[in-house]
Amino acid sequence: MDYLVIFVLQLIGISLNVLQIVLVIDKQLPDDTLEEVFLKFWKSDRITVFISLVIMLLHLVTHGVIDHYWPAVSEVSFHIPVLDISVPYIIASFLSAFFIGYFGQWLMYKLLGKIKDVIGNKIDSKQ
Repeated sequence: MDYLVIFVLQLIGISLNVLQIVLVIDKQLPDDTLEEVFLKFWKSDRITVFISLVIMLLHLVTHGVIDHYWPAVSEVSFHIPVLDISVPYIIASFLSAFFIGYFGQWLMYKLLGKIKDVIGNKIDSKQ
């Protein structure tokens, strides 16, 4: 059950980031339908979603390894200094799942966008 909740939270994080990007594309193309906007995103940035899914699977595997090999960790609480609270491991896992989903997608979008710009500049400079 924990893995399902982690999976869903990761998907929600990825979806929130994708929806923000789609909203930007929608503002740039006001005459296009929502379907056309999503297709534009998918054509240009689908690799970011695939890499985010790989990050998501890596997080699930890491969580599984920790649960299997260090079961005592699930009884530990983590102190979050910024909030000055302690949270149980499972809550920390759920929070990290959402943040890994969201920020994993955000990071891939930023990195691959910069790489695409660099490659485009190199191609333009050769022509």
